Amino acid sequence: NTIIVGAPFDNRGAGSASGAAYIYDYSRTSGSWSLSESLSSGFTEVGIEAGTSVAVSGNSILVGAPYDD
Repeated sequence: NTIIVGAPFDNRGAGSASGAAYIYDYSRTSGSWSLSESLSSGFTEVGIEAGTSVAVSGNSILVGAPYDD
């Protein structure tokens, strides 16, 4: 079980509101969610708000950034 969470105001990429998305996996053994991947280093512009929308299709993840040129 996996969930993708968008964080459009995350500041870890290029800076202010560059955004990010986080992938969490659920462990039935422990009964908890754990962060498996952080998608932020590829967002290199301030204010693009990557993670405003996220989508999954099969093995592909799409991260929306409404203010990216």
